[in-house]
Amino acid sequence: ATTARAAELRRALAHLDDLPYLERLPLAQQMRACGDEPELTAGQQLRRVLQLAIQQMAPASGEADSADTRAYEVLYRYAVARKSMAAIAERLGIGERQAYRELSRALDLLAGVLSEQQQQVVDAVTEAFGHASRYLMAVRDQRVVGVLPLTRVDAAWPAH
Repeated sequence: ATTARAAELRRALAHLDDLPYLERLPLAQQMRACGDEPELTAGQQLRRVLQLAIQQMAPASGEADSADTRAYEVLYRYAVARKSMAAIAERLGIGERQAYRELSRALDLLAGVLSEQQQQVVDAVTEAFGHASRYLMAVRDQRVVGVLPLTRVDAAWPAH
């Protein structure tokens, strides 16, 4: 993650239960499209997207000692369980400086998960737009060749 992105993620995670604060973050508007619940506010949506992304990072049952597992443990305890870095370090049997390094690594992993989610939304919108565009062009072409009656709307359609 870029330094700015990591810093923004860290701020959002530190205020995960402060919805008015989350509402003001640019990240809230960026993540708005990743959610599937339009009735939620931008802050609620950001909190939900972050919680789901962290959950998605949870290790599979056979990955107990991997580096990604430790990064996830630090991130989960920091952001969701709201533990101090000293308590996290003690629980995991590592130094506090190492816990901060693991948190930084976890933020990079989290940024990757969020980027994947954003890309999936972009791909879905692009695909839907492509389908709609092809449909509209087919309708226009049918009207031009006389299959469907022409309307005033067709006059504004760009000619190819």
